[in-house]
This record gives sequence, structure tokens and C-alpha cells, in this order.
Amino acid sequence: AQIGAEAIAHRGHVLREPSMRKKSSTLMFRTMAIIAATGGYWAVKAYFFLPIVLVGAAVVSIVGATRRTTRALPRGSRALAPAISEALGRVERVVPGLAARRHRMALRAVVHRALALAEGSPKAATGDELGQAIDAALVAAGRLDALDRELEQVDIRNASDEVRARLHERDVWSARLLEMTASLDAIQARAASARERIAGDAAEARLADLRARIEALEEVAAVTEGSGA
Repeated sequence: AQIGAEAIAHRGHVLREPSMRKKSSTLMFRTMAIIAATGGYWAVKAYFFLPIVLVGAAVVSIVGATRRTTRALPRGSRALAPAISEALGRVERVVPGLAARRHRMALRAVVHRALALAEGSPKAATGDELGQAIDAALVAAGRLDALDRELEQVDIRNASDEVRARLHERDVWSARLLEMTASLDAIQARAASARERIAGDAAEARLADLRARIEALEEVAAVTEGSGA
């Protein structure tokens, strides 16, 4: 959009796209009209060559209009740790069931940060922590979405003790999810700084903070399950 261009994704051959068929037809008829109009004397003398020339011009114009003008560049990628891949699989299954967009976006923020750390981290051991972070964020987003659905059915202006407890639980889950995102941001910033200074102690300390955030979310889940029982 910034350069005034708009891309359209389309499967199959380029001529299956209506706009490309229109473009190639326009160029083909334009080329044939120019050749037919400017043939002059030679076209009268060798009129049997004219159809061949027109067909050849049509083929050339279509090929020129539909030829590939861009090419994909190879891009290296690192394999994700098994814990992260498994966590992403669970996210893929759960996300379609989240009704509120804000909860999907909050989960997406955690996933994006975890993937960025997985790509840039030199330590394979961080894969387990990042997978746990994604799982914890998934649980938080799912619980927040469920609480929102419950609270939509009640009048929070005349809230009972149970409704106030649900509101408090929602606030706790939301705060923990925001803390998780902030912790991942801090780890990413420290990791970038550590790469410049060739030191990893600061990133390790932030990983400990991330583990604490994960444990905090797990404590909330345990308290919630205990109160529900």
C-alpha cells in the first residue's frame, strides 16, 4: 500500500485470474491490430503469411503478458523445538473457538514473541520454557474468553458475590497475560543486548522471571479449579 501497489493471491495458472485474462487479451488484440494495419503492400502480396504472423504475434503477446516477473529468494529457517511445535499445534486447535478478538490478539502477541525468541536464541534449552509460555497464554486466553461469555449473561451493575468473583478472576488472568507479554519483551531486549556484548547471564535471569510468570498463571489456574470444585 505504501508504494501504490496491491497484491492478489491466486492458486493455479495465471490465466485463471480474470484480470490477467483481460490484460493478455487486450495486448493480443492490440498487437494483432497494429500488425494488420501496418502490413501494407507486403500483406497484399503475401496474404497467406498474414494469418501465421498474426497467430505468432498473439502467442508472443500472451507469453509476454503472463510471464513471471518476480522470483522467491531462499530463506534459511531453524527448526523449532518440539515443545514449541506442540504448543503451536494446541494453539491452532483452540484459537478458532475464541470468540473475542482481543483475546486472540493477546495470545497472538505471546506466540509471536516466543517465536522471535526461538529464532534468535542460541540456547536450545529455552524451547521448553517458550513452549510452556505459549501453553500458559493459551490457557489464560481461553479462560478469559469463557469468563467474558459468562459475564455477558449477567448484569454487572447489580453484581452478586459470585459475579464479583468472576470479575476479579478475569482481572487476574488479564494481568498475568500482560505480564507474560512484558516478560517476553524483556527477554528479547536482553537477548539482543547480550548478543552484542556476547554475554548470556542477563537473558538467563529473564528466563527465570518468565518461569515465575508461568508459575503465577498455573497458580491462578489451580486456585480457579479448587474454587470451582
